[in-house]
Amino acid sequence: MNSVGDTDNATIDIYKQETAIEEDYDDMKEKRAEFALPMLSWFSTFRTWSTRRQRYLSTKPETDEEAGLVSEQMRPLSEESSFELTLFNSSSFGSSEDEETYEDEKKAPTKGPNRLRASHSMKPLELEEYAKARSMTKTQEKWNALTMIPPSVYCLFYMLSGAWVNADLVTQAREEYYANPASFENVQSTGTGLAGVLTEWLGNPETGCLSTSYMPAIPPLGVLAVVIGTCLHMPFSFIYHWTFAHRLHGKDRINHWSRRMDQAMIHFCAALWAYASSGNTSYFLACALYNLDCAYRHFLPHNRPRSNQIRIGIAIVVYSLPIIRRGDINRYILFWLVAGIGMWLFSKYPIGGWSHAAFHLVTGFLPAILFSIAVELPVSQPQIKLAAQCSVLLESSL
Repeated sequence: MNSVGDTDNATIDIYKQETAIEEDYDDMKEKRAEFALPMLSWFSTFRTWSTRRQRYLSTKPETDEEAGLVSEQMRPLSEESSFELTLFNSSSFGSSEDEETYEDEKKAPTKGPNRLRASHSMKPLELEEYAKARSMTKTQEKWNALTMIPPSVYCLFYMLSGAWVNADLVTQAREEYYANPASFENVQSTGTGLAGVLTEWLGNPETGCLSTSYMPAIPPLGVLAVVIGTCLHMPFSFIYHWTFAHRLHGKDRINHWSRRMDQAMIHFCAALWAYASSGNTSYFLACALYNLDCAYRHFLPHNRPRSNQIRIGIAIVVYSLPIIRRGDINRYILFWLVAGIGMWLFSKYPIGGWSHAAFHLVTGFLPAILFSIAVELPVSQPQIKLAAQCSVLLESSL
C-alpha cells in the first residue's frame, strides 16, 4: 500500500513540476513580449491576472490558510493591473475589444487620476444614446454643411475687398501724398515681420504694393489668421455633414474620420484665432501646443465626446482672454454673447435637428468680432498704414 501511495505522490509531484514549468514558460514569453513591445505589457498583465484568477477559482482552496496564501500571491499583480489596465483601455487599437474595455473601465479606481480618465469615457450604450440624441435627417445634415460656407465667404470678402484698411488712414495718407509725393518713394519699408516679407515677395518691388485696388497690400497677420483658420476648417466640416453624417449611425458616426477631422480643425482654427485676438507670437505658440494636443486626442481609438467638448470650450476661453486683458469689455461681452448662444444651441438642441445649423449660423458672427479686434492691435498698424499708402499710390497712377 505504501508503494502505491508513494507512486501516486510521485505522479502528483511530477504533474505539479510540469505545471510549474508551463507557467514559467508562459511568464517567460510574456516578459519577452513586454521587452520587445511595451504596448503589449498592459495586455499581458491583464491576461496573466485573468489566467491566475481562473486557476484560483478552479482549485478552490479548502483551508483558510491556503486561500490566504493565494490571495497574497495575487494581490501585487491585481494592484498593478488596476492602473495598467486603465492605460490599456485608453490606447487599445482593436475595435472588437470595445465591449471588454468599457466593462473593465467600470472597475477603474474611484480616486486619483484614473477616476478622471474613467469619468470622461462613455460606455457603448451611452455613446449610442449620445449619437442618437444628435441624429438628424439627410436634409438637416445638408443644411449643416451649407451653413459652414457663409463665414468663409465673408472672411474672403473682408480680406480681398480691403475692408481692413482704415478709411481715416487712407484720407491721411492722401493728404500727405499731395503735400509731399517724395515721402512715398519707399513705402514698402513700413512693412515689418512676416507680413512685410509677404509684401516684398508678392508686391511691387519698387513700392511694396499689390497691383489691385481691392487689396492694396498684404493684410496684417491677425486678419490672415482669422481667414486661414475659418476657411481651412470649412471643407472638413462640409465633407462630414454633406457626405457622411447622414449615412452613419450610432458610434460609427461619432468615431468616423471625417467627424474627428472636423473637430480637430476646430482646434487648428482656435490656435490661429489666439493670435488674431492677442497679436503675440509667444501666446500663439502656447495655444498652438495646447490645441495640437487636443487635436491628437480626437484620433485616439476610444472617442470621448464629453472630454473633447470640454477641451474645445477651454480653447475658446483661452483665445478670448486677450480681449478682456486689454480692457475691451464691450467686445468681450459681445463675443461671449454670441459664443454662449452657440454653445446653448449645440448642447441643448432646443429646436431639434435644426439646432446644429442654427449653431453654425450664430457662431458665424465670431470672425467679424475677431476682425474688428485684429485691425486695432498695435502689431497690425504698420501693415495697415502701408495698405493706406498703397491705396493712394494706386489712385494716383490711374
